[in-house]
Amino acid sequence: MSREFSVIEVDHYNGVQMQIYDGIWGILSMQKGGGASKQVWYKRWVFKSKESRGISVPTDKVLVMAVRIGRDQSTAIKILETLLKQVKGE
Repeated sequence: MSREFSVIEVDHYNGVQMQIYDGIWGILSMQKGGGASKQVWYKRWVFKSKESRGISVPTDKVLVMAVRIGRDQSTAIKILETLLKQVKGE
């Protein structure tokens, strides 16, 4: 099961989006593209990496850039409230 919410625009080219994927809440990194005439939000993708001889080396597996914030709504809310307190300087 996957549910995506609307994108929250951070600035002209960057945004975030809440998602529930396999029952896990997450915040996705989004970027705007498509040129001036047709602007579209895209998910940012990253390569997984593995350590080889003390150096991080990208693998062939590509994943959506996301921060997982819990398996249930109450945990996700606690994480977001903590982040909000940090932003407020509390």
